[in-house]
Amino acid sequence: MCIYKDVKKELLLLACMTLVVQHTEAQDYFSAASDYARLYIGPVGPQYQLSRWYDIPYYKGNTNMYKGRISYYGVVYNDVELRFDLMKQHVSVLSPKAGICCLPDQQHIDWFEMDGYRFVHDPEDSTRFAALLCDGSNNGVQLYHSMWKHYNGEKTFGERKILKNLSDHEHYTLVTPDGETYHVKRAKDVAALFPEQKKQIKQFAKQQHLTFTKYKREQSLAKVVASVIAEKKKIATSHLRPETAPEGEKNNALPVSIENIPVDSLIAGIPVLDSDTLSISAGSANTRTYIVPGAKKARASLADDQELAEIVVVAGRQSVVQSTTMGAEKFKPQLLKNIPSAFGESDIMKVVLTLPGVTTVGEASSGYNVRGGATDQNLILFNGGTVYNPTHLFGLFTSFNSDAVEDVELFKSSIPAEYGGRISSVLKVNSKEANMRKFTGSASIGALTSKANLEIPIVKDHVSLLLNARTTYSDWILKQLPEESGYKNGKANFYDFGGVFTWKLNNLHRLKIFGYLSKDKFSFSSDDSYGYQNRNFSAEWRSILNEKITATLSAGLDHYDYYNDEKAKPTMAARLSFGIDQLWAKLHIRQRLNEKQSLSYGLSVQHYDVQGGKYEPLNEESYVNPDQLQKEKALESGAYIDYEHSLTEKLSVSAGLRYSMFNAIGPRDVNIYADQELPSQETLLETRHETGIIKTYQAPEFRFSARYAIQDNFSIKAGFNTMHQYIHKVSNTSIMSPTDMWKLSDLNIKPQNGWQIAAGIYYETPDKNYEFSAETYYKHISDYLNYRSSAVLLMNPHLETDVIPTKGKAYGVELQAKKPYGKLNGWVSYTYSRSLLRQDDKRVATPLNDGDWYPSEYDRPHEVKAVLNYKITERYSFSSNFNYATGRPTTVPAGQFYNNKLGYYLPYYTERNNYRIPDYTRLDLAFNIEPTHRLTAFFHTSFSIGVYNALARKNAYNIYYVTEGSSIKGYKLSVFGTAIPYISLNVRFN
Repeated sequence: MCIYKDVKKELLLLACMTLVVQHTEAQDYFSAASDYARLYIGPVGPQYQLSRWYDIPYYKGNTNMYKGRISYYGVVYNDVELRFDLMKQHVSVLSPKAGICCLPDQQHIDWFEMDGYRFVHDPEDSTRFAALLCDGSNNGVQLYHSMWKHYNGEKTFGERKILKNLSDHEHYTLVTPDGETYHVKRAKDVAALFPEQKKQIKQFAKQQHLTFTKYKREQSLAKVVASVIAEKKKIATSHLRPETAPEGEKNNALPVSIENIPVDSLIAGIPVLDSDTLSISAGSANTRTYIVPGAKKARASLADDQELAEIVVVAGRQSVVQSTTMGAEKFKPQLLKNIPSAFGESDIMKVVLTLPGVTTVGEASSGYNVRGGATDQNLILFNGGTVYNPTHLFGLFTSFNSDAVEDVELFKSSIPAEYGGRISSVLKVNSKEANMRKFTGSASIGALTSKANLEIPIVKDHVSLLLNARTTYSDWILKQLPEESGYKNGKANFYDFGGVFTWKLNNLHRLKIFGYLSKDKFSFSSDDSYGYQNRNFSAEWRSILNEKITATLSAGLDHYDYYNDEKAKPTMAARLSFGIDQLWAKLHIRQRLNEKQSLSYGLSVQHYDVQGGKYEPLNEESYVNPDQLQKEKALESGAYIDYEHSLTEKLSVSAGLRYSMFNAIGPRDVNIYADQELPSQETLLETRHETGIIKTYQAPEFRFSARYAIQDNFSIKAGFNTMHQYIHKVSNTSIMSPTDMWKLSDLNIKPQNGWQIAAGIYYETPDKNYEFSAETYYKHISDYLNYRSSAVLLMNPHLETDVIPTKGKAYGVELQAKKPYGKLNGWVSYTYSRSLLRQDDKRVATPLNDGDWYPSEYDRPHEVKAVLNYKITERYSFSSNFNYATGRPTTVPAGQFYNNKLGYYLPYYTERNNYRIPDYTRLDLAFNIEPTHRLTAFFHTSFSIGVYNALARKNAYNIYYVTEGSSIKGYKLSVFGTAIPYISLNVRFN
C-alpha cells in the first residue's frame, strides 16, 4: 500500500486509488488489523491538497476523523476512525498502521455511525448516503436527510489565486407506508401526505413552536415525523436528537438520531458458509443473512426493527492467548513464499517442519515426527480423505500443490473429538475454492518442477471449478551425479492433478466435490524401478439448518499403492506390490447452545480393504513363484461429542468424548450342529468357512482442555487426551518410504494406545506485536509395533511372530517467540524433547537392550528453529530459515562375523540405537522480489532467488556399513552435502 502526501496531478491521485492491500503481500498489515482485516482491504482514499480547495469535500468541511461504527458485509466493527467524503459519497476508514485511509467496497456498507448520526444508503439513490432521522419501519415511515457536494469549477481571488469550488445540495426524503418517497421541507408538506392526521400535525407544530429555517429544519421535521409515528403507536419520540445547534449557526452535519445497539447483545459462535448476502424470510419478520467469504465464525445481532437477528460474520486471527486449544498451529500457504526451501519449491510440509515439536529423521526424508511419535502415528487428511504417502521425489517435495491449498492446520495436542485413528497428531489440509466471479490463475517454474492453477467461474456466484497440475523434469539432477555413485543413469518423475467443483445453491447450502491423483515413478538404475500413487475422491454437503445449527455430510474413497520391480536377472525378475483402499463417510454437526456454550457431535465410519503384499514374476522368463498375502478387511466407526463452555470471562473449558470401534473382518470357521433333544448331545455335521467379524476392539477416548486468563493478554492452559490407532505401518525404517506396508489390527496384533497430558503458558504484548509461549507435555504409548532383530517384514504371512509390542514415552518442553507482523516477522523456537522405547514383553526371551528404555530413531533432545523475514520494501524482502538439532540415534555394530553361506563378513549388533550421528545444522537464505503491485495488471510476477544449505554443511543423513575384505567400514551419507542455489518464477494472472 502507498499514499501520496503532496499530489500535484489528479492522474497520480487516481493511480494511487487503484492500489489495494493484498493479503498475500501484507500479512503483517492484516495481523495488525486482526478481526478487522477485511474492512481494510480496498483502495487508498483520495488525499485533497488543502491549499487548492476553497471548500473541503469532507464532512463538516474539515479533515477530522470521527470515531464510530460501521457495518460492512453485515459485520459490525466498533471503535473505527471514519471520514465521509460528501463529493464522492465515499466513506473511508483509518487503517491500524501508517495512518492510511482505505476505501471499503461502498455498495457493501450497510450503515455507519459517526458524530452521533447513523448513515444508510439513500432510498432514492443507493450510490449516496443519507442520515436516518426517524425510523418507523414497522409502519413503513422513515425520514432521511441527504447532503452532497458538486464540483462547481474554480474560484479566483485577484489575478493569481485559483481555488476549486464546491456547491452544496441537500434534501429531506420521507418514505410513506406504501413505499413512495417525497421531498419535504416543512410541516405542511408532511401533513399533505397524511390527510387523516393533517389537523394534529399542524397543531403539534404550532404547540412546539417549530420553525423550518435552513438550520432548524432537521430538528423540526424530525419532531413532526416522530409525532406521526407516535400517533400510529410504532415508535417513541425518545429517539429524537436534542436540538443543540444555535440559531443562525451554520451546521453542515448530516442530522440523524440513533440509539446504539448494545455490544453485549452479540452472540458468538455460529458457523457459516462462505458466500455473499442473501435475504430470506422467517416467520413474520425478515431476517438478513450476511456471510463473508473465508470466514468460519459468525455473530448474530438484534436489529432495531426486526424480531429475528441479523447474522453477521466475524472473521480474523484468533490470539493464541484467547483460545482454549493448545498445541495447534494454523497457517495459510501464502506464508510459504517467505520460507526458503530446496530448489525453490513451495512446500507446506517444510513449513510444518519449522514448528516446535515437529522433527524429521533426516534431510529430504519422507514423513515427520510429532512430540516423539512415529511417522505412522500422524493422521494426514486432505479434504477429509487420508493420505498415506504425502511426498514426491524421495521426500524432496510434498504431494500437495501449495497454489491450490486454502489452509493447513496441525493438532499436536487438544485434538478435537471428531478426529481419531492416530495417536500423535492430526494434519488437516484443505483445498481452496475457485473464484466465482472472474477467471484467474497462477503458474510457477522452478529448478525441478512446474505447476499451474486455474480458477474457472462456471455460473457466476454459484458454480466454479478449480484445476491444478504439477510435474517435474528432475532427471537432469541425477545426470550430475558422479559415475561411481551408481545413480548417474537413474530417472525420477512425478505428476499430480487436483480439482475442486463447488456449487453454492444459496447462502445456506453448498456442495463441494474434490478429486486428487498423484503418481511417482523412479529408478536408480536400469535394474530396478519403483512407483506409487495416491487417489482421493470426496464430496461434502454443508448446510445451515438454522441460526444455531450447521451440518456437514461428507464421504469419499482413498487409495494408495506401490510397486517395486527387480530386473537385474531376467530369470529372477519380479514385482512386489501393496495396496490399500479406504471408503469413508462422516456426519458432523455444530450447534450453538447460547452465547457461552457450543456443541459439536457426529458419526464417522470407514472401511479398509488392504492387499498386504503380492509377489509375482515380471516376464515369462522369470522362475519366481507368485505369492500373495491374504487380504485384510476391517470396519472402523466412531461417535463423538465435543462441548465448549465459557464458564466466566477468565475460565473456558472444552471437553470431548469419542467412542471408537474396530471390527476386523476375515475368514472364520462356523460349526454346524445337528439338532438334538439335549444340548450336550449335539452332533457336529460340518465346518463352514465364512467371512465375518473375527475380532472387535472398542474403547472410549477422552479429550479435555481448559484456559484461564490471568489477564487479557496472559493465560495458562492445560489439556489431556487419549487416542487409539487400529492400523500400523510395517517397516524397518524410521521414515515413510514407497516400500512401506500397512497392517490392520487383528486377532494377534493389538491396536496402539496413547495418552498425552500437556500444559502451557501464553503471553501477548499489549500492542500484539509479539507472542510468547511455553508448553510442556508427557506422552505414553503402548502396543507400538517394533521389529525383532533379523525380522522378515515383507511378504510375511505371520507378521506377529517378527514384531514385538513395545511401550513408548515422550516428554519435552517447547518454547516459542513469534512476531506475527511488521517489517521483521517470523518465529524462533527451542525444543527439548525425549522419545524412548522399551520392550518388556515376557514372551520375548532376549528383549532389545535387555528390556531397558532406549532412544527411538527420532529422539532428538535439542532443537532450535528460526524463521525470519525482513521486508526491505513492499516489493523486496529477505528471508532465512535456520535449523539446529541433536544428531539422531543410530545403531553401530559391536563386531563382525564371517558368514560361510554368503562368503563375506557381516556386522554383529548388540544394542539398538547406541550411537548418535553428528548434530544437524542448516541455514537457508532467500531474496524475494515482487515486481508488480498494480491490481489492474493482468500478470503479477514474483521471483525468489536463494540458496539452500548456505553453510554448505555435509549433514549426515545416515551411517551405513560396507564389507571391504576382512573388515567392515562405516560411511556417513549426506543428501545435500553442499550449498544449492536456486531461482524460481511465479506468475499470477486475472
